[in-house]
Amino acid sequence: GILPEGGTYVTIASSDLSDFTIVIETLTGRCMYHDGCFHTKTPQEVQHLEFQLSDNLTAAARGRDLEVWVTNASHWFRRLEDLRVDEGIVRISMEVDAILTISTLQEATKQGQRASTPKDTPEIPQQAAFPLPFEEAFDAVQLHRSPPFFADQGGTFEVVEDMDLVRGTRLNRVLQQQVLQVPIGWSGAAPEPLTLFGGTNWTDVNVEV
Repeated sequence: GILPEGGTYVTIASSDLSDFTIVIETLTGRCMYHDGCFHTKTPQEVQHLEFQLSDNLTAAARGRDLEVWVTNASHWFRRLEDLRVDEGIVRISMEVDAILTISTLQEATKQGQRASTPKDTPEIPQQAAFPLPFEEAFDAVQLHRSPPFFADQGGTFEVVEDMDLVRGTRLNRVLQQQVLQVPIGWSGAAPEPLTLFGGTNWTDVNVEV
């Protein structure tokens, strides 16, 4: 959906509607589609929003604390104060140039931390050039996980074991697209399955499969 003063939102729910997540964005930077990513107007100020949940999602949220996470210019997946749904309505204030996630799922991301109870998080390494030459056979990647340096743009790709269905034997590990149903696009049609690898500054690079 479109926010009244600029921005968009999307709701993702489990198949049985027992859990859901609302993602709201008011990004103002230039992106690949448009100045503001499909916005009809550019957000200019804090918006005080109300979302009316369906009966099923209201039941899913009843008696539960919803986790709230924010990403903006100064924070990356910072956990905010939990909120409760009031008579089927989610009330939240949305700042400019931010992404907000509201979820019934507990510990919806492992990247953030509560301000009151900091968690140990991996230290972000220093920026460095990509380690060429590079080879990836997926042997060291945990099964059903995304390998390093691949960025999914459409669909979801995971490392799986290729099987010889006739002999019932395992072959090599491969990268396989997992989403079998076309998802609802954030705005417009959902992209075809696609994952990217490499750097935008690469030139004169040979690739073999």
